[in-house]
Amino acid sequence: MTPPDETPARRRRFLAYVLAGLSPWVALVFPGRVDVFFAWGWINLDPWNAVTVYEYLFVYTRGPLALPRHIQAWPIATLLYAGAFASALAGVLFGREDRRLTAGLAALSMLSVLRFSAGFARPSITPVPIGVAVVALVVWWYDADLLTA
Repeated sequence: MTPPDETPARRRRFLAYVLAGLSPWVALVFPGRVDVFFAWGWINLDPWNAVTVYEYLFVYTRGPLALPRHIQAWPIATLLYAGAFASALAGVLFGREDRRLTAGLAALSMLSVLRFSAGFARPSITPVPIGVAVVALVVWWYDADLLTA
């Protein structure tokens, strides 16, 4: 059973991981246009259009294996972050969480996001990996003590 004094801290940490997962992960800045990628999908701002990861992988393309490796990194990052989310949720609901697993999966997901971003780097395209900074801040704020343990 979780001591009562730990429960609010776990909830705050869980909320921070949720908000980091909902934040934009990558903004691709094209001349005159911006596309914003999230864990759940992407938004094209001109013209306005939203596409989920599932639609992108299975409706608009021939599946994940037909895509270039750097684009495959996006759904992989989503799955890794879903694992971090599930681990943090288990900590809130059941008082049982391995914080190393949560922080590690979140960090690995952002490495995958960096791979996704780097694949788009061109003279006319600027990838801005916003989510990497947001998740790194959350992992550092709540789990930096794991590095010294």
